[in-house]
Amino acid sequence: MRVAPVVLIVLALLGAGCSSNTPAADGPPTTPTPAATPTPKPTPKVVGRVLPVKITGPGQQPLQQADTIGQADRDAAMPPSRQIMFNMIDQTDAVAGYKAAGSVECPGDGPVIQPDAQTQCSVRYRNLKVRWIVRIDSNSDRTGRWVIYFLSPLDAVLLRKAVYNRFWTEFHTKGTELRCGQLPEIQRVKVYVDTKNRCQYLPPADSDGVRQWQDVKVWVGDSGVRVDYSGPPAQ
Repeated sequence: MRVAPVVLIVLALLGAGCSSNTPAADGPPTTPTPAATPTPKPTPKVVGRVLPVKITGPGQQPLQQADTIGQADRDAAMPPSRQIMFNMIDQTDAVAGYKAAGSVECPGDGPVIQPDAQTQCSVRYRNLKVRWIVRIDSNSDRTGRWVIYFLSPLDAVLLRKAVYNRFWTEFHTKGTELRCGQLPEIQRVKVYVDTKNRCQYLPPADSDGVRQWQDVKVWVGDSGVRVDYSGPPAQ
């Protein structure tokens, strides 16, 4: 008769263990928590004036350095004055970025070939004339057997396609949109002087969510068109 109480105690424990793992059939239903909806980013605010011409690619490629080597650099038998005149044609093309220079005009038959002499000549580029100063170095031979000279442009040809090409090359990685003002197809400008022409690019938004159009200046140096923030250096 001592076995029965032991058996009952074990059953009671088993029953209690089973009931503790069984959820109540009449308990309240559970509702899943919805996922949080991400807050959309605000559209960046764009500020600044917008120039009219959108630049979408580089356009016609300008001259490379090898393209500007003319006959004057290959014909040592040519008289110095003729070599200088042909070199002015080559340099006019190089500054413009595209070949179109033609005749040269100097007082008399050409630049004066004497030590310390200085001559102003002009080169015709299509319908424009640009001026050059030819300076003969003081160490040049007086008989003209060897001549050291320097060419300095006073004017330059500014082509619309040269500006657009240079701007695209320099700035297309800085912004998502590039624009320029409406430039004439060709114009004569002074070298190292701000032309007042402008281009601009639209950079990514700053920390305040603002996109500010960035303007750059267009000018021409003795090696060609330039597009940058500061403009020409003081002369």
